[in-house]
Amino acid sequence: MASRKPKISLQIWHASVDEITESAWLPLPVFVGFRVVISILCCVIWLYNVISKGKFFIFYTNWSFTVATIYFIVSSVVSMMQYLAKRKYPEKPGASKAVDVEMQPVNASPNLPRPDNEHQDAIGAHHMITWLLYNIAANMTLFLTIGYWTMINDPDKNPNTFVGVFKHLFVAIFCVIDTFMSRIPVRIYHFVYTLIATAVYLIFTIIYWSVGGTDLHGNPYIYTVLDYDSMTTAEGFIVVFFFFIVIPVVQLFYFGLAKFRDWLIAKHEEKQITKIWSQKDEEEF
Repeated sequence: MASRKPKISLQIWHASVDEITESAWLPLPVFVGFRVVISILCCVIWLYNVISKGKFFIFYTNWSFTVATIYFIVSSVVSMMQYLAKRKYPEKPGASKAVDVEMQPVNASPNLPRPDNEHQDAIGAHHMITWLLYNIAANMTLFLTIGYWTMINDPDKNPNTFVGVFKHLFVAIFCVIDTFMSRIPVRIYHFVYTLIATAVYLIFTIIYWSVGGTDLHGNPYIYTVLDYDSMTTAEGFIVVFFFFIVIPVVQLFYFGLAKFRDWLIAKHEEKQITKIWSQKDEEEF
């Protein structure tokens, strides 16, 4: 069996397909439904924004929202593919988790790779894309939420609307819930992908400003903190702080959440193993 990559790896690779596509807590059809519902909500609001709002793509909010929408669509598709594959081949090795559990000794660690799961070692390109999108979407949306509600939100000038709250809060919450409900791995160094995406956005804002681009109100900047004509040292420090400190801290939050989730999964599977072997002992007795 292929060995797992170390936690510091930047590669979008993992040994188990079900960690990308399934939930430890919900039946696969329910988990598919969960992702599909979020995808539909995001698509409806995304289309409404694109049609009704001008200069949609100049805002970091909409960059992160677009990535998150694409992630939920793609993750819904790969989870649906996994569900259909399990329906089509219900007897294939590794399809039944109950059988996996029964075949393990009572003192086996639930975190050890299952020997009959070798067919899942090599994940496909669509799983890698899903994982990459997750890393960017989860970090970017929570990073945006922190930045927006601490630095940008001004209800006196721009009253909060449902769509605004959805993009600046609910999407990040959906990503947190998806992380906890799924088995998707989180690697600390994967914050690099969000750094790259955010750096691309910052480069875009500089180019946009240099060619005379304006916001919706005709101001020569997209966000006041990115007003390159009159940026103060303090504002520059804030940008650097959020870029180099907050993004990694957000990744640490997701890493901790995933470790806590995996600990709960291990405890749950350990109880299942103990229960099954207790029942087998009673039957033999």
